[in-house]
Amino acid sequence: MIGQSNRQTLPQRAGVRFQCFMLPHCANVASLCRKAEPIGYNLGLGYKSAARSMWAFERRAKEKAAFLSSCAYIAAMLAGVAAALYPSLLPSSGDPARDITIYNAATGEYALRVGLIWWGLGMCLAFGYFVFVYRMFRGKVRLEEGHG
Repeated sequence: MIGQSNRQTLPQRAGVRFQCFMLPHCANVASLCRKAEPIGYNLGLGYKSAARSMWAFERRAKEKAAFLSSCAYIAAMLAGVAAALYPSLLPSSGDPARDITIYNAATGEYALRVGLIWWGLGMCLAFGYFVFVYRMFRGKVRLEEGHG
């Protein structure tokens, strides 16, 4: 990058500190965070704005917006961890050569195609099931007299 310095910005430091707390090989994660710098900025802003909006919507009693903000917060945090660990899926605590990466975890092309087809069918079934269940039990629960 042009004008690149060794100083890290606040989102990078926060992400690296979080990862260093969670993982034993901090130097590897710190170098990966520096590689994914543009993604790290956006994800850092994303999870911070989602957390703030979650708090603001909860104070205003806008429950649906607060729930969607909490979903965005969780998605941004998971995406941040994935970006920081990329290309590792499961880092090794001892030898970095033993990490499970996206390259050595992949299977053959045919198995990936079949898995994608079955995953699509399964997700359609799961989505249909959740739509059915949420429509069946929609609305707030109200206590009636004589109960509870």
